[in-house]
Amino acid sequence: MMVSVWSNKDSVHIREIRKLITDWGIGGLIFFQGGPVREAMLTNDYQALSKVPLLIGIDGEWGLSMRLDSTVRFPRQMTLSAIANDSLIYKMGVMIANQCRRMGIHTNFSPDADVNNNPLNPVIGSRSFGDNPDKVYRNGLLYMNGLQDNHILATAKHFPGHGNADTDSHLSLPTIDQTRSELDSIELKPFRKLIDRGLGGVMVAHLNVPSLDSTANLPSTLSQPIVTGLLQGDMNFKGLIFTDAMNMKGVSSCYRPGILEKLAFMAGNDILLCLEDVHKAVEEIHYAVENCEIKQEEIDARAKKLLMVKYWAGLSHFQKIDTTNLIADLNSPEALALQHDLYEQAITTLSNKDSILPFHSRDSLRIASVVIGDKKDNAFQKQLNEYATIEEFAEEKDAPVSVFNALFSYLENFDYVILSMHGTTMKAQTNYGIPEAANVFIDSVLATYKTVFVDFGNAYTLSKFRNLDKAKAVVLAYEDFPLVHSLTAQAIMGGIPTKGKLPVNSTEQFKRDSGIPSANAMRLGYGIPEQVGLSSAKLNEIDTIVKKAILAGATPGCQVLVARNGKIVYNKAFGTKSYSDLDSVRTTDLYDIASVTKIAATSLAVMKLFDDKKIDLNQPLSKYYTRLKTTNKKALTIKEILAHQAGLQAWIPFYKQTMSDTSYLKGIYSNKADSKFAVRVADSLYMNTAYSDSLLTWIFNSPVKDRGKYVYSDLGPRS
Repeated sequence: MMVSVWSNKDSVHIREIRKLITDWGIGGLIFFQGGPVREAMLTNDYQALSKVPLLIGIDGEWGLSMRLDSTVRFPRQMTLSAIANDSLIYKMGVMIANQCRRMGIHTNFSPDADVNNNPLNPVIGSRSFGDNPDKVYRNGLLYMNGLQDNHILATAKHFPGHGNADTDSHLSLPTIDQTRSELDSIELKPFRKLIDRGLGGVMVAHLNVPSLDSTANLPSTLSQPIVTGLLQGDMNFKGLIFTDAMNMKGVSSCYRPGILEKLAFMAGNDILLCLEDVHKAVEEIHYAVENCEIKQEEIDARAKKLLMVKYWAGLSHFQKIDTTNLIADLNSPEALALQHDLYEQAITTLSNKDSILPFHSRDSLRIASVVIGDKKDNAFQKQLNEYATIEEFAEEKDAPVSVFNALFSYLENFDYVILSMHGTTMKAQTNYGIPEAANVFIDSVLATYKTVFVDFGNAYTLSKFRNLDKAKAVVLAYEDFPLVHSLTAQAIMGGIPTKGKLPVNSTEQFKRDSGIPSANAMRLGYGIPEQVGLSSAKLNEIDTIVKKAILAGATPGCQVLVARNGKIVYNKAFGTKSYSDLDSVRTTDLYDIASVTKIAATSLAVMKLFDDKKIDLNQPLSKYYTRLKTTNKKALTIKEILAHQAGLQAWIPFYKQTMSDTSYLKGIYSNKADSKFAVRVADSLYMNTAYSDSLLTWIFNSPVKDRGKYVYSDLGPRS
């Protein structure tokens, strides 16, 4: 018996759980909402009370964050199924397994192996990998292997398949009307194939399936033909069988507590999950053994199976959970980098007329961002404004018609509208939480203006918008929180490519596998250091270095930006703009980019040559550039030149020798570029390539004076 536990409840709840452990010898706990440190401390307490180590479980389909605050949110299974690089799903399984082990958790009730072949399903939806049984199996296998390769028991659910239900089993008993043949080809297919590949656990759903058991209104959880006959017999499953929560109305309304659990055990389930009354359940099963309804050998066999799983999970060497740095460990840079990669690769461009995305010309366009269902200046709009000047608007989903009408009229002032839908729900029965007025407004904007429509809901929400075919572009982001907002804005503006494919049949226009992969990014994107092979910890040392420089008076302030492989991974502003005022440096400040050649070109080239042992900084530059050996610069060392102490002339006005009074000398410049005039000097002005030698000659013949004295020089590091 595995009971429900919360780490955010009061001392009364804690005393109840302690009593169940000490007085009734329950076998495990399933944790629900709370926090990591509180849960870890309670786990240590509960494990210390139990004579046999407890099996700890969590219902964490998208990671610990499904139940625990302060943890990394990984994608729902529909989002995962949009990713072309499905090896990331295995990596996610590994990461979740490592986080579970860090928390003292031994089984995760995932993956969801339901084939969601009913778009109106009120409870599965985006929790499923999709409506294709082969893809559900393939992605489920990757998730399963990621968990079990790291000794976290994977528990596939909801057997024999909850995807075609139109009723929520939390509230009532759904009926699945498929024939046995249909079940074999769709619902049962992922379970059967996962079992063949070593699946450790199965959760049985509360479903009435007449083609598998004709008993009227009998939940599959209580069905011996389904649990023992089909799952253990026909499908040869030898692992742990869990009931779905026994306090769900789909089963709890059938029998009184105690009788319910006895029947579930007799059906073939090994673990009874989330019981309403442990006392009555134990008593009824005990009486059933005494009355020979249940054989003692069966009790012993189930207990042995569970003990073997506990041994496999490492409970024979149980150690207390160390809460030191627990939050940091669960939010490691590696976990955050994986989170970014997963969501980034799921974003799906479904249409892109005239290749409008990503936006190329920005300064000449008037673009409005209209957010429906979220606040103004949310993470989506903030990220858009990192790339261009976007005028922001936002309205609540349930805003009155008059407000939507006024906004609709005002949008005629813009060249393009980026219209984003937020705050949708999973419930098709309530129009996915989209009020009629908002729906009419969105359809009107799509039909009237040049619109890029961005849907932050799951794929099924697309079916509620009637004019998507009139949009200039449609982008599906699948989930609705700040990280996804930022990534989707980057995709629209060209900071990252889009690679996702639609995992389900959503509308007549957008079928399964729809998706237009975009070319490589055309602008810098934003990410975290570990995505590009850098270290967050190392880059954070920049903060200390800059603060020391400011304290020492080396600079009043500065901005430091680090980008690699097309991603900005560090961007911070420090201090003030001058020593005399308090105007803080901001990351939005614009800078004169003069004098960056030494840093951006010369210094990097010299560092590379030095690392490759091809130059010695203390040797004269003439050793490597022999044309200097006949000049007054033959003895100048590389180190002197880089340090501005070589005595070089500060500046040579080259242009004066190419002009006669106010006109250009003949043959030096042209207004058009060609093979002869290929050196661009300014807009529509190109220099004769043969003239480059003249510039070098003037540099070679320039004077050298005050060697060893610091003089800010253009002829050395910048030439």
